[in-house]
Amino acid sequence: MRKVVMRIKFVPHVVAFFLMFSLAAEGSQDIITVSYPVDLSVKEFNLLSISLSVPQGSADLLEIEVNSKNKTNIVPRRKFECLSVPLEPGINKVDIRAK
Repeated sequence: MRKVVMRIKFVPHVVAFFLMFSLAAEGSQDIITVSYPVDLSVKEFNLLSISLSVPQGSADLLEIEVNSKNKTNIVPRRKFECLSVPLEPGINKVDIRAK
């Protein structure tokens, strides 16, 4: 009976500990969301249209790289930004960085 009571008291402390650190990390982070295209999309043409959701004031500059080559930089002015970048034949890795 005593072990059960100790476990019940221990669980809320563990949960509080994990919540304390996870909420702090999320609260200080602005998230840029890629609305289109979905991950691992297959495209037939050499131009990729990208739609991003950018929280106001979260970034001064967005850098878009395709296969480790800088393709374009944009200054976000609205909550939603749309742009196009050229692709190469084969598999392409697209990186979006906020600065």
